[in-house]
Amino acid sequence: MPDARHFLFLQGPISPFFPLLAKKLEGQGHKVFKINLNLGDQLHWKCTNTSNYRGKLEHWDNWIGQYYHDHQITDILLLGEQREYHQIAIQKARNENIQVIVTDFGYLRPDWITFEHNGMSSESLFPQSPEEIMALADQCGTRDMKKVYQDSFFNQAYWDVLYHFAAILGWIFFPGYDNFRRHNPVQDYLGILVRLMRRRWVEPKASSFVEWISASDIRYFVYPLQLQHDYSIQAYSPYDGNDQPMEDILRSFAHSSPKDVHLVVKIHPLDPNPFKWKRMVLSGARRFHIADRVHFLDGGNLQKLLYSAQGMITINSTTGIATLQEGIATKILGSAIYDIEGLVSKQSLDEFWNDPTHPDIPLRDAFIKALTDTVQLKGTYYQQPGLDNAVEEAAHRLLNNKINQPY
Repeated sequence: MPDARHFLFLQGPISPFFPLLAKKLEGQGHKVFKINLNLGDQLHWKCTNTSNYRGKLEHWDNWIGQYYHDHQITDILLLGEQREYHQIAIQKARNENIQVIVTDFGYLRPDWITFEHNGMSSESLFPQSPEEIMALADQCGTRDMKKVYQDSFFNQAYWDVLYHFAAILGWIFFPGYDNFRRHNPVQDYLGILVRLMRRRWVEPKASSFVEWISASDIRYFVYPLQLQHDYSIQAYSPYDGNDQPMEDILRSFAHSSPKDVHLVVKIHPLDPNPFKWKRMVLSGARRFHIADRVHFLDGGNLQKLLYSAQGMITINSTTGIATLQEGIATKILGSAIYDIEGLVSKQSLDEFWNDPTHPDIPLRDAFIKALTDTVQLKGTYYQQPGLDNAVEEAAHRLLNNKINQPY
């Protein structure tokens, strides 16, 4: 067919999402290619035109450039645009006018997937001015925000473990592979397993605390921790992890917050190091003489906790969008797609504790409307029928040139 495109799939979600999408594109007469960087990349993949890159990262630049030329690639699809392999591949693609499409978990949760042109967060091409957002929303349809699809945590965990063990044990087949993870996945898995085993003991206490503080007259702010190796922190903030922002927050809270205001720090539900962060938070609170006003929470319902809060602080978590949806004042310390005047507070952290500014509701509604209709797919990565719906929407956007356009 004269308009046939050549799609190249790089590393993607550890799920059947990319293989199913590839088959859909092949069925429409387009050519599909895949590059494996490690043995785990072969998980789920059954399509043709697969190549293995076994060289070193330092040679990837020339290799991928030649690959684009040899196979006349028109589009590349990937997850995690900040991985070193992907950064190089993206730059080469832009130089050759090859379309770059990135995917990841949705900016909205629970049954949304991000699917957009160029990149995410501060790399996103989603409009950043209130005027542009309002104009885009006028062109968009209103999508159903109700939860439709259930994803599978079991499939996600099982495939993730299988992938990383295959990547580690298969090094002999890919001797040049430079793992993008900063931590040993085995240590992470063991830490998460310990947390899951402890949940039956810690969850009742955490839930009781949430019930108590949300029903009390205490004014409080919430700071939900992100995962230490979260790419959003490393790529889209001045921080390299959780230590530095926690120090900044505690110092500002101690020096500038009203003396009757409390701070609740909640650990990420999949963080493998709860004891480390608990020590960091509580020792920092003692050092700044605010131990009676700082609480560390391992568990509990975050939505309920936020509903009665004065505001939320985050580096750039997508939890910030959920907070905006509830009309809660939000302060971000990094870069995010929702870092927009009128949505998040542009006050200093010191000012935020005293009189936090809340989101403009018409702008908030326009932002959500435009976001869902342009860069979000309704569906899931790990379980049917949400997986099939995500594939259908992704194929529709790709084949009708609807990336970052109203659906």
